[in-house]
Amino acid sequence: DLYDQIRVCLLETPTLRDTLEDLPLLAQYYATKQLDGSGPPPKISELVLEKLREYAWTRNFAELARVIGEAVIRCDGDELLPEHLPDLAT
Repeated sequence: DLYDQIRVCLLETPTLRDTLEDLPLLAQYYATKQLDGSGPPPKISELVLEKLREYAWTRNFAELARVIGEAVIRCDGDELLPEHLPDLAT
């Protein structure tokens, strides 16, 4: 009863799997956020984007943030490469 009273509208948000065209923008956003203004974020290489597009993304945006965050920490240059990514078992 209470649920019905407070539910005003139902918002359905697409999953990351359904919005892969946004992946480059989201990956760059999370790379920038990881550094928190402490320097320029690394560029996301096309090879990394290909790997990210192939992955199933069961945990959606939180998982993408974690993956990009780990990759940025491992990156010692100005471009994220596949070897910087954590293991993505598909």
